[in-house]
Amino acid sequence: MHDISVKLGPRSYRIVVDAGILGRVGPELRGLGVGAKVALFSDAGILARLGGPVRGSLAAAGFDVTLVELPAGEAAKSVEVASRGWDALLAAGLDRGSTVVALGGGAVGDLAGFVAATYMRGVNFVQLPTTLLAQVDASIGGKTAIDHPRAKNLVGAFHQPRLVLVDPAALTTLPEREFRSGLAEVVKHGIVLDADYFADLSRTGWPCSHGTSRRSPAWSPAPAG
Repeated sequence: MHDISVKLGPRSYRIVVDAGILGRVGPELRGLGVGAKVALFSDAGILARLGGPVRGSLAAAGFDVTLVELPAGEAAKSVEVASRGWDALLAAGLDRGSTVVALGGGAVGDLAGFVAATYMRGVNFVQLPTTLLAQVDASIGGKTAIDHPRAKNLVGAFHQPRLVLVDPAALTTLPEREFRSGLAEVVKHGIVLDADYFADLSRTGWPCSHGTSRRSPAWSPAPAG
């Protein structure tokens, strides 16, 4: 297990990387001292693959869970979907002490984070990223947004998560193309920030060409900001 602290003063949070952590989200969330109501944002495909352990863990920890199902991919990032999210939170009685949990890739995290940032001027937000790109970049740094007809990510807010739980086991179900697109972001971090890290990736971080298992990919978070 890796437990990484993102130090942002009163907005500081932890990134926990551990196989199987999705099945322990309930106790981790309970440790934050948040309220009993949780809204879980995800899409149907992700819920079918990974939703069971998450929902079971939250329920076992005593949380009242409201499921907010989203369209898959970039279609989730619209004002119409955000409005449905606000309506769902209001109908379920979520208040300022409640928590929005995003289970999915970057689009799910962007939409759920934007809803969390804007509902009642900001509620607790927890990221459960399930793609490599989301695990190393999109879930970290507090960037949330929805799209506008004239531009992608035009409407958004910075709203830091209270916690990011990264389960490498979730990557075993990714299509090869999606896994490689995330790995490209990992490589970019090395090129931009750390020559030694990039050299290590060149030796060990290339699937297929260097025999790296997709079940244990190189993992490094992007800088928070």
